[in-house]
This record gives sequence, structure tokens and C-alpha cells, in this order.
Amino acid sequence: MKGEKNCNIKVYNILRQIGLCPKLKGTKILLSAILIALNYKDDFIVVSDIYKQLSTQYKISTKTIENSIAYSLKHLVNNNFEENFQKVLGIEFCEDYYSNKTIIEEITRIIKIEIDN
Repeated sequence: MKGEKNCNIKVYNILRQIGLCPKLKGTKILLSAILIALNYKDDFIVVSDIYKQLSTQYKISTKTIENSIAYSLKHLVNNNFEENFQKVLGIEFCEDYYSNKTIIEEITRIIKIEIDN
């Protein structure tokens, strides 16, 4: 992807802005998942395919990938995460909406919009 280092920094900053702890393994894996999703040619992101790629990259199971990301999302470090979530992603926080897949999709959407502009 053109400007991959720049995308990496943008994604990292978004993850920090919504309150994710950058020290957690799941946050690092989430960053990688979003970078993979940014390279998708199709509009539909298949998270299980991303998990398979990450499984090979990190040499851990797809279930561990999924659980690590979920753990990071459940342990936000910022007390105002709901407000930050709304500011950064532009959608109202809803716990049902707050999943691995939706976070990957929404951050990918934000970065693609920035790239297109």
C-alpha cells in the first residue's frame, strides 16, 4: 500500500485516541488487522481471513488473535472512552456495536476516507 508507514501512524493514533493501551498485544494485533483490511480490494471485510493471515504472521491461533483484540477493546485505559469513541469514529457508542469486526471496519473506513481526500 502506498504510504504504508503513514497509514500505520494514522491507525496507531486513532487507536490511542479512542483509549486503547498501545502496550497490549491485542492493540498491536488490531493495528495489524486494520492494515490488512486497508489492503482489501473488496468493500466487504472478512475478519476470519484477516485472523488467518495474522495467525501466520504472529504464529498463534486465530482464536488467540480474536481474544487478544477483544481483551484490548474491553480494557480501555481512558475514562472518557465513550466520548472519545464518538469523536473519533463519528458514531454514538453502543456496547453491542463495539466488537472486533466493527472496530476494524470503522477505522478502515475512516482511513480510506482520509486517503481519498
